Amino acid sequence: MLKTAFSEADGGIEFYVRLTPGSKVEAIHEFVVENQQLTLLMGPQQNRRENALFKISVHAKPTDNQANIALVKLISEQFETAKSNVSIVSGMKSRVKRVCISGYRLEDVPQRIAAIVAAA
Repeated sequence: MLKTAFSEADGGIEFYVRLTPGSKVEAIHEFVVENQQLTLLMGPQQNRRENALFKISVHAKPTDNQANIALVKLISEQFETAKSNVSIVSGMKSRVKRVCISGYRLEDVPQRIAAIVAAA
């Protein structure tokens, strides 16, 4: 399942995110694979592929790039990596974004996701 959502990229991993800015809750809410929602209780409670992505909400508004900055911060905290390792590859002005985490290996993802869920 996670192999379909994450792909290897230049020295790291890439995955898709559907961002909801201006939310009351700042968290990674769900992991969606081919329109099936798998709830992940994280945080406080080529083409645009929306068949495998994370649904994430942030407090920041989409003005002045603030929502993108908040997204990078949240991902860096959840994946325990520096903010400089997280970048938005595409979709800077879209709700669906492709995100890259440098220095992460594909085989480390399931273990990290399990740790995030366990800490929630």
